[in-house]
Amino acid sequence: LVGISLDGTGEIHDRNRVDAGGKPTFQKVLKNARNLQKNQVEVNILCVLTKQSARKIRSVYQFLKKQGFFYHQYIPCLDALGEERGGQPWSLTPEVYGEALKELFDLWFEDRIKGTPVSVREFDNWLGMLRGFPPEACAQTGRCSMQNIIEANGDIFPCDFYVLDQHRVANVLDEDFRFFQGILPEKQFFRTGMERGSECKKCRWYPLCRGGCRRDYTEEGTNYFCPAYREFFPYAIERMEYLAARL
Repeated sequence: LVGISLDGTGEIHDRNRVDAGGKPTFQKVLKNARNLQKNQVEVNILCVLTKQSARKIRSVYQFLKKQGFFYHQYIPCLDALGEERGGQPWSLTPEVYGEALKELFDLWFEDRIKGTPVSVREFDNWLGMLRGFPPEACAQTGRCSMQNIIEANGDIFPCDFYVLDQHRVANVLDEDFRFFQGILPEKQFFRTGMERGSECKKCRWYPLCRGGCRRDYTEEGTNYFCPAYREFFPYAIERMEYLAARL
């Protein structure tokens, strides 16, 4: 799969994704995605959810499906480093995210039942976990994994959410890949990525949530989106188990 950043319809996408000259990028991205499809290259849509797009999740999902995109990954928008969460007009709050997850799940489940499945990464992982398979998404494994983010100068970072000097692992021009893969377990980044608060581990939904991505951790040791997941799982779990039992 080739990942393509496309946030939905032109109106939604161009709200935040413009080029260096301030011009909209929707048509260019869509054209390139279609060129890949014409050449039998499967496309995974990376869709960033803001407050605005999450409230239009049905339109986003249906638009992507209409375009022939059947692999979706919905990524909660991050606030700027050092800023309090939820303070910007585009900030995705737990309340809005929870409602979006429920509506998205309804659409995903309906397509599964009809025999026209669409892959939504989070839902696919949770479904697999209920069937006894390990998740492939690091946010759902309970620990960080090495993503090998390589910058133009050769510097390697563990995750595209943490391309920061303090998390630099090595440089591909200086070290063999086998070398820095061997030192990863000693890196504080990965040790911290396995830490979870006691409240988190006591939660009924921890076996599925696993604490989520470390980018969403709070100082209290919980996940910023805990309210969203606590709203979503009771809403969806019976239908997830229904699907898991029939696959």
